Amino acid sequence: MKRLAGIFWKLLLLLVSLPLIKGFYDVFTAPGTGLLVTAGADANTLAFFTAVPWAFPVIVVIMLVIDFTKKDEPKSGGIGGITFK
Repeated sequence: MKRLAGIFWKLLLLLVSLPLIKGFYDVFTAPGTGLLVTAGADANTLAFFTAVPWAFPVIVVIMLVIDFTKKDEPKSGGIGGITFK
């Protein structure tokens, strides 16, 4: 159940973050009307601000893949309910 809750929250973060990234692009880097474009930012600055917002969703997707591939194994290593660490 704990694994399912973690997957749910990560999917919810993706659903919220992707429209925010689209809004960021529309405001700052849209061709001809974006704030950085009209301010005369060079190509390196535009490339940086275009790539950085995708870091968060990529990290969340990697965490989701890890969650999906992780096995639910019961705690073990104990005798009669006593666990040794």
